[in-house]
Amino acid sequence: MPFWLVPLPHAVAVINEGGEIGSRRIVLLRGREGEGDLTLQVSARGPHAVTWTIVANTTPLANWAARQDITYLILPVPGGTQLTVTARYRRLLAPAMVFGP
Repeated sequence: MPFWLVPLPHAVAVINEGGEIGSRRIVLLRGREGEGDLTLQVSARGPHAVTWTIVANTTPLANWAARQDITYLILPVPGGTQLTVTARYRRLLAPAMVFGP
């Protein structure tokens, strides 16, 4: 991991119930800012995509952005597999708080 990413919370453990609708995944995140759990639940599933809705977020990142859902799209491509991850969230910090005068 690049040294400049080390302070940010990163996954240290995952409890996974599976990929069926209603299944939950709990991700324990830990970093310089603290630790917490991100609890996700499968809300949609297709032949190549899974959408996880955020059920609870006690991580330090919850103070910066209200995560809504994460979608994984997995497609076969020549020579391998392509993964596209889309995360929807609501920004909670105003840019002036970080980049103000």
